[in-house]
Amino acid sequence: MLKVFDYIDEILATGAMHQAAHQANLRYYASDLMQHLGENDPALRAVAVRRAMEVCHATGISLDKNFKKVHIFSGEAIEVDWLLSSLASYLFLMNGNPANPLVAKAQLIVLLKMNS
Repeated sequence: MLKVFDYIDEILATGAMHQAAHQANLRYYASDLMQHLGENDPALRAVAVRRAMEVCHATGISLDKNFKKVHIFSGEAIEVDWLLSSLASYLFLMNGNPANPLVAKAQLIVLLKMNS
């Protein structure tokens, strides 16, 4: 007698585990990083994310493992935000607005730590 096996629950569980493991590396919201630096302009956030993505693309680093587009509710509207890996967070910071004293200081600290 033939038995029918339904593997959909197992497939969904495996997919959920893979997604959870993947998202565990994407721990930082670009909007949160911007707020810590005293910035709250979605246009500046988009520029920094785009530049960080260009660095990854040019060097062959996976965009999927370092960036995930998400939508957040800001209290007034739904906005685009990004979940970032540690690497993407550093690149995001390095490509932030240098006219902001906190961003400039953070960029300088990262560079000085690389030289020590």
